[in-house]
Amino acid sequence: EIYQCDWSSDVCSSDLETSLDGLDLINHLLFLEQADVITQRLVGVLDQCAQSQEPQVPEALQLDAHHMAQLAQEVSLSSVHLVADALAAQLARLRTTRIVADIQTSLQGAQEVSRLLHQFAVGNVREPQESVLAALRGD
Repeated sequence: EIYQCDWSSDVCSSDLETSLDGLDLINHLLFLEQADVITQRLVGVLDQCAQSQEPQVPEALQLDAHHMAQLAQEVSLSSVHLVADALAAQLARLRTTRIVADIQTSLQGAQEVSRLLHQFAVGNVREPQESVLAALRGD
């Protein structure tokens, strides 16, 4: 598609802004789709681990949390980035200790990421719950 612009007017710039707004919307929708798949997997596997007598935390969960943090950083969603990054660190510790309470904390972290994403999807950017963030950090 070829655009012709009258550089002495704002006709071109408004078309460009509309195009960029559409691109931002597409990027946000793609982000939400990827993020939703990752958080569902995190919550599901951590829920299974929390119910298991001898939980095994797959390395893939830590990688998922790290990927979620990267995706959130790319779209400047700092609340999700903070929780996902803390969750990735928590899962790294958890893979060596396998303490049931830590699995529950990780599950709460994954659920917090999901909650923040749902808020973002409807246009609300929320801060993470401090209690969840503190628990993930081990404070």
